[in-house]
Amino acid sequence: MRILPPAAQGDLYRAILDHRPRAVGIVDGYFHQVPSVWHREVLWAMSEGVAVFGAASMGALRAAELCDFGMVGVGRVFEAYRDGRYGSFPELFENDDEVAVLHGPPETGFLRLSDALVDLRQGLIEASDAGVISAALRDRLAAEAAALPYGERSAEALLASPSLEGEAAQALRLWWERGYESQKRRDAIALIARMEAWLSTGEPAPPPSFVFQRAGVWEAFVAGEARRRAETLSPDEQLVIDDLQLDPPAWAALRRAAGREPGGSLAEDARDCLLRWRESRGLRSRPALDAWMAANGLDQAGLAALFERVARRGGAHVTPAGFRDVIDHLRITDRYAAALARARRHAELLSANPDAPPARPSAMSLAERYGVIDASALGAETLERAARRLCYGDASALAQALEMRRKLELAGVADFEREAR
Repeated sequence: MRILPPAAQGDLYRAILDHRPRAVGIVDGYFHQVPSVWHREVLWAMSEGVAVFGAASMGALRAAELCDFGMVGVGRVFEAYRDGRYGSFPELFENDDEVAVLHGPPETGFLRLSDALVDLRQGLIEASDAGVISAALRDRLAAEAAALPYGERSAEALLASPSLEGEAAQALRLWWERGYESQKRRDAIALIARMEAWLSTGEPAPPPSFVFQRAGVWEAFVAGEARRRAETLSPDEQLVIDDLQLDPPAWAALRRAAGREPGGSLAEDARDCLLRWRESRGLRSRPALDAWMAANGLDQAGLAALFERVARRGGAHVTPAGFRDVIDHLRITDRYAAALARARRHAELLSANPDAPPARPSAMSLAERYGVIDASALGAETLERAARRLCYGDASALAQALEMRRKLELAGVADFEREAR
C-alpha cells in the first residue's frame, strides 16, 4: 500500500496514471486556498475500473456526495455527512469546516496546528457518555468551538472555555488527557482495514452505475495534464536526447521524421491505437508486450500515456518535433532501446576518459570538421543559422553538442557516423 500526501485537485488523476492501482482511498485533502479533489476525477477513476474509498476528512465529504455513484464511504464522519447529523447534536452536520485543520508544510510532516471540530465533537460526546460533563455543557462547548475559525479550534481552547468551571473543568481536562482519541484517525485506520479486506478478495471493482461524460472542462484538464507530463523527461530519456544531438545531420533528420509520424485517426481512441500498433509489431501476447515495455523503460501507465499522445495527434504533423515526440517516435519504431544503450556506453566512455587537452578548438572549427558548415562556400552559414537548420534550440546548444562529440572521439569513438541510429 502506497501512502501519498494530502490530495489537491488533479492529484487523484495523476496518482492513477502513475501507479495504476486497483483501489484508492482518500483521507485528507487540500481546500480553501488550493482547489480540492474534483468530483469529476473521482467519477473518472471509477469509470476506469478503480475502486474509490473515502473516510475521515475530505474523503468522507466526497464519499457522502458520491456514494450514490459507487464511491465507498467508511467510518463515522462519512456516515454523519451522509445522514446530515453527528450524534445527538441538534444542528445539521453539513459544513466542510467540520473536518478542516490548519497544518504545517510537507517538510514538517504536515504537522497539525489545530483540531478538527468533528474530533472535538466526538471527544465531548464520549466525555458526556462517561458522565464527565452534562449533555447541556457538551452542546454549549461544541457551539463555542463551532463559532471559532477552523484554524483556532483546539482542545486547549475548548478546555479553557469560560463555560468550564471548578470540578467540571478539572474532570474534563483529566478525561481528555487519558481518554481522547481523534475520530478522524479512527476512521482512517478503518478505511485501510476495509481496503485491505477488499483487495484480499481479488474481486474487480463493481462496474460504474453511470456513464462518464467527457465534458469540455474535463478535456481541457486532461490536455493540460498531458502537456505538463510531456514536458518532463526521465533521466534516461534526457540522456538519449543529449546523445542523439551529437550527430547534427542525423538529429535534424530524426526530429523531422518524428514530426511527420502519423497519429491515430480523429475517431480512434488510445486503446485502438495501441491494439493496431501491437498487431503491426507482432506483440500480440502479454509476455511479448511486457518484454517490450521493459526494454523501453515503460510501465503500464507510461504505455497508456504514450498512446494517449499518439491518438491525440490525430494525424497532425508538427515539424520539427519536440523532445517528447522524438522519444515517442523512437519507442514506437523500436529504436529507443538501442539509442539508450548507445547513450549509456558513450556516458561510460566519457566518465572513464576525462578530457583535458591543452588546446580547445572553436565551435566554428568543430562545425567545419564535422561537416555542419562548409567554410569554403560562398556566404558560409553562421553557427546560429546552422543551429536553426539542424533543429537545435540555439547556437550554444549546437556548440555544446559538437564539443561533446569531440570528447567522445578522444575517448575512443573513432567512427561516429557508422554507429546505427
